[in-house]
Amino acid sequence: MGSHLSSRRSDDQQHTAATRVRRRRRRQRHQGRRCRPGHRALIGDRFKLSTPQPATPAAVAKTIAAIVNEFGWSGRSA
Repeated sequence: MGSHLSSRRSDDQQHTAATRVRRRRRRQRHQGRRCRPGHRALIGDRFKLSTPQPATPAAVAKTIAAIVNEFGWSGRSA
């Protein structure tokens, strides 16, 4: 009985590891690229900013504000 449980746990761990890898690859592929919400079609060039050094909360907030201004976000999307 114990061996059945341990093999099942191993299968679950492999499944979740594979899922994490797929999600990471998807994020890397689309990170910083403009795409239509709910679709995977790219609609513009990549927008990239460097991480501020040192990455203090105030410096990171300024970087986030620059991203918000670049894309013209004004609140929650529908």
